[in-house]
Amino acid sequence: MTVTRLYAVIPVHNGIEHTLPMIRSLLPLMPPQGRIVVVDDGSSDGTSAILEREHPEVVILQGDGNLWWSGAINMGAKHALDESADYVLLLNNDTVLHPQFLEELIAGAHEFPHSLVTSKILSEEQPQVIWSMGGRIDWLKGRVWMAGFGQPDDGSWNEPVEADWLPGMSVLVPADVFRQGIWVDEERFPQYSGDSDFSMRAKNAGFRLITYPKSRVYNKVNNSGLDTRLVKGLETMTVKKFLESLTSNKSSKKLKVNARWLMRHAPIWSWPMMTGRLYGYYLLKCLQLWFGLSKAKSTTGKACEDPIQRQAVRVPTEKEEQ
Repeated sequence: MTVTRLYAVIPVHNGIEHTLPMIRSLLPLMPPQGRIVVVDDGSSDGTSAILEREHPEVVILQGDGNLWWSGAINMGAKHALDESADYVLLLNNDTVLHPQFLEELIAGAHEFPHSLVTSKILSEEQPQVIWSMGGRIDWLKGRVWMAGFGQPDDGSWNEPVEADWLPGMSVLVPADVFRQGIWVDEERFPQYSGDSDFSMRAKNAGFRLITYPKSRVYNKVNNSGLDTRLVKGLETMTVKKFLESLTSNKSSKKLKVNARWLMRHAPIWSWPMMTGRLYGYYLLKCLQLWFGLSKAKSTTGKACEDPIQRQAVRVPTEKEEQ
């Protein structure tokens, strides 16, 4: 499928200081028939008014503050489909864009048709450090992680990689995914795990998940709300904060969300190991802190080594497979 009518969907809730420069950098990169759709989910910092004044060409959809990421993506994607989009680009408002990111992402979609294609994501704070080359899963070891995380961008990850799941940042999605009834599950996964669940269901429906490293974007790692504060703040963790992390939509540790994800995707025999991996270290460090056994340390910047491969393996195109 040729990428012509491309709609970029950007969910926002405040953060105009991130949204405005990102929009300004994205506008000149859009194809002639492309449109930018900002879903403003109840911002109180004047996001909509500022965007309307500065960039009237941007489509602004209004949420009520309860859409979260998943609901906002669905609202934007529905608008895109109503406008006959052939691709929907998922973007975060605090992403820093490389000038060639979209051109290369579109090239990746042409090289790998019938695929969800994402960029190589690097750390904005450390531009030579990889944040994601796509998601990986090892059910046997109970691990869910991002390939390449924490590794230097030294050329080892310069070939396309097939993923098990994709983070929802700079993902080019064929509109046919939504037309086949595969939407982000905003009821079960309003924020965290919405992206992995969505991409895994697309993969189960026959779409490929490809990381195309010629396309590059930069993630503001330190701007991720409660989950970042929890990881960075283990040394000051309180029982109240710990309990909040198990119930808040802003936390990747929310029990209900992770239970739903396991029941939908994971083999039953992997549940104990997966749960232990997800909560064991976290709980242990909190208990050590509370009982004075040791000082908890931040895990920020700790690399998750890929046990299957240290270097990327080139993914063959459909023509090469035939």
